[in-house]
Amino acid sequence: MMKNMYDVGDHVFVVRTRNSKIIVDCPVCYGDKSVIVILGNDEQVKVPCQYCKKGFNDPSGVVNSGYIEISEIVQTTITEVRKRQNYNELEITYSTPAGIYRPEQVSNTRKEAEKLGETRVEKFNKLADEKFAKKYKDHKSYSWNAGYYLNKAKQSFKDHERYSKLAEIMNSKSHHRKDKS
Repeated sequence: MMKNMYDVGDHVFVVRTRNSKIIVDCPVCYGDKSVIVILGNDEQVKVPCQYCKKGFNDPSGVVNSGYIEISEIVQTTITEVRKRQNYNELEITYSTPAGIYRPEQVSNTRKEAEKLGETRVEKFNKLADEKFAKKYKDHKSYSWNAGYYLNKAKQSFKDHERYSKLAEIMNSKSHHRKDKS
């Protein structure tokens, strides 16, 4: 079933979809870029947040909590139509100054394009949800996967305890060093 065919020079609306980061306040410093560490002697020390720090940069106060698919509608003009016979199917692509698009990405009106964009985003999100709902290790049983993730959670908790203690020790040493200088 072939949708509208377009010619060079036609003005159309195209749908572009892309992933966009979901940025939220840091769950450790709550956007303050620093945290207060309470030392063993009840002294409080304000230190830069290491959770929202990236590499050598200062803490940002925000973190990436995932991605969301968004659509963008662009009005453009078709500059080239490419047709290619692939077995029994005719493949068409439209070149525009905004990029190269398949027929299912091109519409006559902005309203049609917005509907196409919504459909594409819904389809992407449905596939992402289905992928997440599947077992990570398909060759393993569900009980193996449950055990795997529970062990990962336990290890993360142990790591948290260990690194929290190390942070206290380092802050304590840092504080004593400041007193001596």
